[in-house]
Amino acid sequence: MSGTKKHNGIKRIISLCLSAVLCVGFFSSMSGVASADTVSQLEQKLQQNAKDLEAARNELKRKQNEKASQEEYQKSLSVEIDLLTEQIMLKEQRIDELDGIIEGLEEDIADKEQEVEENFEIFKKRLRAMYISGSGNGYASLLVGATDFYDLLAKIEMVKRISEHDTKLINDLNEAIAELNSDKAENEAALADREREMAELETSMEDLNASYSKSQQVIDMLAAEAAAYSADVKAREAEEAQIEAALKQAILDAQRKEIQYVGGTFTWPLPGYSYISSPYGWRDLNGAQNFHKGVDITGSGVHGANIVAANDGEVITAKNTYTPGYSYGKYVVIDHGGSITTLYGHCSEVLVKVGQQVKKGDVIALVGNTGNSFGAHLHFEVRINGDHTDPMAYFTKTSS
Repeated sequence: MSGTKKHNGIKRIISLCLSAVLCVGFFSSMSGVASADTVSQLEQKLQQNAKDLEAARNELKRKQNEKASQEEYQKSLSVEIDLLTEQIMLKEQRIDELDGIIEGLEEDIADKEQEVEENFEIFKKRLRAMYISGSGNGYASLLVGATDFYDLLAKIEMVKRISEHDTKLINDLNEAIAELNSDKAENEAALADREREMAELETSMEDLNASYSKSQQVIDMLAAEAAAYSADVKAREAEEAQIEAALKQAILDAQRKEIQYVGGTFTWPLPGYSYISSPYGWRDLNGAQNFHKGVDITGSGVHGANIVAANDGEVITAKNTYTPGYSYGKYVVIDHGGSITTLYGHCSEVLVKVGQQVKKGDVIALVGNTGNSFGAHLHFEVRINGDHTDPMAYFTKTSS
């Protein structure tokens, strides 16, 4: 990892830690939010927090994926290091074997050279005896004057009368020495090759160990960044809960508590469409567990279909602006009295205004795909005292 990247990673961790601290500071000021902010303002805060939370979750997932990838890379390095270690051990064994072979050949060569020297001395003694006894001829005196064996061999044609047995013995010894020297040279060449290969392996091992060390540094940095993003995600989830609580209180404050519940069961809010693509409760969304606060109703050609009021009531929220990709998009909230409200989200168009009185079955909006939505559908919620509950408990089989 370069110094710049490492420095940037540390800056990101510090920034995330500061973000978590600021979130904590935000919570301390949330107690008065419900009275100070409108439902619309809280919705905007919820949207922004959702945007920040999604970004933090994406970064956390990215860091976790990068860390997992780096750990896989480190595992492959470990395998390479293990294989290289085994190769080095085998090379060391082969080098030891060659050292032993060469050492043995050197001993054999020394023995043969000693044997040649001894036979040469015997041969010279025999020649000297021949010379003294007069059994030799003029060549004998020339041979006695030879300085060494190789000098003798140069004049070998001059001593044809020498015993064939002695000549063959010395020639055989000389050939044995030559063969031993040849074997020694081959083994020395093989040893040089192995030592060169060993040096290359040791260089590769140094490179692998350096790569492993750098990989560990990257893993440690990614782990620290992931921990910081995880803390940021938890802080923003807590912030989301705080804003949601404030939004709940704002809805309660907007309700006319003196109005009694109008009574009766709800009518189905999306006539002609009954397929529920996502029910109320926990679900997996983008790889994370998410609690779905309502039901999603959809079907073929649903975009632009009429959304109707589930029961009589007063419109307390009619939001026609939204942030793409976040929250309910365009939505309506109706107060039915008795602290019961319904919410209709992801609309393409809102057709009512705040304060407007509606009857059960009145068209209040059109189905859309606004906000945090993946395809046209109606997100429908029922809230009691601001708390979400299973909407299906408010319908009968004939209510649609």
